[in-house]
Amino acid sequence: MQRALVRASLTHFPFRPYPQTPMRITHLTALTLSLFSLTAHAQEPAVEAPAPKAPTAGPVEVEGRVIVRFNGDTSLESARRLLAEPRWFVTSELVGKLDMFLVEILDGKTVSEARLELETMEAVMYASPDHIVSSRQTTPNDSSFGSQWSLNQSNDADIDAVEAWDFGTGSRDYVCAVVDGGCQVNHPDLAANIWVNQAEASGSNGVDDDGNGYVDDINGWNAFNNNGNVGSSDHGTHVSGTVGAVGNNGIGVSGVSWEVGVMPIAGSSGSTSTVLIAYNYALAQKDIWLASGGSSGACVVSTNSSFGIDQANCNSSTYQPWNNMYTLMGDSGILSCAATANANWNIDSVGDVPTGCTSPAVISVTNTTSSDAKSSSAGY
Repeated sequence: MQRALVRASLTHFPFRPYPQTPMRITHLTALTLSLFSLTAHAQEPAVEAPAPKAPTAGPVEVEGRVIVRFNGDTSLESARRLLAEPRWFVTSELVGKLDMFLVEILDGKTVSEARLELETMEAVMYASPDHIVSSRQTTPNDSSFGSQWSLNQSNDADIDAVEAWDFGTGSRDYVCAVVDGGCQVNHPDLAANIWVNQAEASGSNGVDDDGNGYVDDINGWNAFNNNGNVGSSDHGTHVSGTVGAVGNNGIGVSGVSWEVGVMPIAGSSGSTSTVLIAYNYALAQKDIWLASGGSSGACVVSTNSSFGIDQANCNSSTYQPWNNMYTLMGDSGILSCAATANANWNIDSVGDVPTGCTSPAVISVTNTTSSDAKSSSAGY
């Protein structure tokens, strides 16, 4: 298996005391991606899936639905015509550029039975299970740069951020999409770096002011609720701060990039289809930016993801949407940083989604300690 595996050292961001909950550590996004790009309204909580349990024996499929990719250009209406039988219902488009849709199974068949039948249809490229995706979280609390050993430490267990800052400290012209549980967008050490869709911020409530297909997406998108209220979460705020807490402002800590556009997207757990909706928002904004010559949309250069499916073979037929999505984003110039499992597993042996994916646009990250050793609870 060809994978890029990068070690990440854990950093800190002040918000409030956090519970010590297992997570996939992907905070290296800011180093690997944001630094590579150097050349207050009330928040409702995002509707997240129940808190994940300890690692299980393997992946779990969502009953009663599948993800279908069609051959050729397919709209929601044409997809529904192609599956115009009482056995199926095409509920929504997931990724338009991949002709990928979420389909409900209405006749009581199992996911495996439905997949076999759908894949006999000439119009269907493949049918994939919609898997349960779990969040992996560890959120330490520390409020001073002096304690951010992952950024600067004498024993070389750090990421040499101080040395990198000699070359530049970032730019808000470049955007990192943080796919997590939401973000406190008005946090005093983060607000200045939160990405803002100016057309929506100055527009009318309930109106798609910029015509990008997303209503009121002022700071990002909520893939759980399919609306523009990204919600707030401790972990999402912590990760966003690691990526882009405002640097050199005399308060709190510094993100790896002092200035960067942080785009919060709620969609870090629940199911594959939710993750696809979240990624598709980041892709849509990048494609708009490319098509408009930079006058609208967002120059998304990276995504950060702290979630996955334990012991899953990303390169088997049941996980094709993941590799397809990462490669599609890569085609638009988006690299994706993904955390490995929160267990001492050899990913090449037991499998993992997404860090076992072979898409060249994925950077796999594991967790290291302050003594420059792999954490005993991190995959490799």
